[in-house]
Amino acid sequence: MNKTCTIFLIVILFINNIIIAQNEDNLWMMGYTSFIIPEHPDPDSLMGCIFFDFNNDPVRIYRDGEQYMSFQEEMTSMCDSAGKLLFYSNGMFINNSEYKVMEGGDSIAYGEFWERFVDTIYPTTYEGLRIWQGALSLPYPGHSGKYIMLYEDWDIHRQLINHVYYAIIDINENGGLGRVIKKDVDLLVQNNENEWLADWGKLTACKHANGRDWWVMIPNSINNKIYIYLLSPEGLNLIMEKEFEAYRVSKSSLGQGAFSPDGKYYAIWGGDEILGKGYYRLYDFDRCTGELSNERSDTLLSIISNGLCFSPNNNYLYLSNERYIYQFDLKANNFVSSKHLVAIWDKWENDLGRKFTLACMALGQDDKIYIIPGAANSNYLHRINKPNVRGEGCEVQQHILKMPTSVGTAGTIPNYPNFRLGPIDGSDCDTLGIDNIPVSKFSYEQDSIDYLTVQFTDLSYFEPEQYSWDFGDGVTSTEVNPQHSFLEKGIYEVCLTVTNINATNTSCRKLNIGAVYNQEYIDNKIRIDLFPNPVDDILLVTISDYLPQDATIEFYSLDGEKVMTKKIRYGWNSIDMRNLSAGMYFYRVIDYGGKLQSSNNHPSSKLLLLKSGKVVVK
Repeated sequence: MNKTCTIFLIVILFINNIIIAQNEDNLWMMGYTSFIIPEHPDPDSLMGCIFFDFNNDPVRIYRDGEQYMSFQEEMTSMCDSAGKLLFYSNGMFINNSEYKVMEGGDSIAYGEFWERFVDTIYPTTYEGLRIWQGALSLPYPGHSGKYIMLYEDWDIHRQLINHVYYAIIDINENGGLGRVIKKDVDLLVQNNENEWLADWGKLTACKHANGRDWWVMIPNSINNKIYIYLLSPEGLNLIMEKEFEAYRVSKSSLGQGAFSPDGKYYAIWGGDEILGKGYYRLYDFDRCTGELSNERSDTLLSIISNGLCFSPNNNYLYLSNERYIYQFDLKANNFVSSKHLVAIWDKWENDLGRKFTLACMALGQDDKIYIIPGAANSNYLHRINKPNVRGEGCEVQQHILKMPTSVGTAGTIPNYPNFRLGPIDGSDCDTLGIDNIPVSKFSYEQDSIDYLTVQFTDLSYFEPEQYSWDFGDGVTSTEVNPQHSFLEKGIYEVCLTVTNINATNTSCRKLNIGAVYNQEYIDNKIRIDLFPNPVDDILLVTISDYLPQDATIEFYSLDGEKVMTKKIRYGWNSIDMRNLSAGMYFYRVIDYGGKLQSSNNHPSSKLLLLKSGKVVVK
């Protein structure tokens, strides 16, 4: 091979590596599984691990009864470039992809706080540490297959964070199951036993402007400062300490910290008194130097479970305090004065009297914000459906999503950096030759009235600058997030091409709008999920990879009598089952307008049976 070919091959391999390595946060894990072990299973499926699987669109949510680690509040996980699980932790253990304790991953941060969360009846079950955003996992730059996991420890006697540790995980060991090669390495060390090292959680990170390294933020509100670390091939090193400019917080400052998706802003919000003052701060962030500047801050009512999240388009910041959700305009001349109330807790509670307040938040890969309720053992989530829209148009949907089991507490919130953030091309610190090679990605939603109208949402990353949509029916668009109405039902291949100065990338998806190829396609390609089953109140029916014309789910008694019919469409559908008596029912999902696509590509008249089965109402 000549020199030119060798260089070309190296460049191609390098570019491909940059493109594919962005699915590290594809699997969110939640769920309270205390008392559930192989020797003591949960036959009623009331508890257990919940997976949010963003490898699917819409996100697939399901209970996995084989995973026994409990997540009270602290959780971190890591996937590989294809979105396959590598490891995860609840602050007490580190487990591998087979749901077993990784070699060297037993009893991390061991001490009295650790012992407090070991169940006294079933001593082999571990509830998980209760520290919001108390753990964070990152790829170790320059060390292929190695990861850094940061985590905190709590002194139960003095009621303070007394350790900020890190572990090093080598996933190459044990045939890909990994090994913890270092653990409980002190990152911050107390000068005296009464020193408060850091906030209760709020561990966050942002990609360095060189596109490889990571900035890590560890706030310490009790001492009015933030520790700013850099994770590079040389390890974790303290770069600077940033002093807060205002509003001392006296204790743990319960709440969240976050970077905006583009890394230009850093925000922190929390309070330590019920119905007292909380403090929020917004900074400009320099991804080259790690410096925080231009503090904008004020007080806000703090209940106890305070949430924070940026919009995907980097225009808005959302704050919650259980009772209210506020939207702030990041582009406004006066950030503090831009505060706009977008949701008031509706005080809804379930049959057990649990109140589902508006608490901690996380931005999903589908560009929607998910909100954990403040109640313990919550089994519903809220959602901000259109967080890029100003004002009430952002659509805060309360208790919209029924979970298969309890998610834990308000602090059981996924904690990830933006893995899809690249370098700042042309900046002073763009020194590694890494370019933003755009990656095309999109999602879609079917209109609730006109089944032929589809809203497309761009999810591309690595600085796309130009957009070209081909809807597969001869119509094109250069909008970022177009809405398109197809003229007739059919099967269309929709493609999005994104371009910047460095490269072009295209992704395509087949849209089956009221039509499929054959019954085999229905059986193997269309996913319809129903959970929970058994169900006691709300049944969530999710349709993926098919946009129906006139779909319904029909329920029948065991003697064949139709007892309930509900219309459903693509995506999530919540079905209230409380009007049905306890017992077993047959169901079938039918698209009355659906057609089988004939060999000459013209639809033939036939009712489509999409799925059938049994469901148990408790």
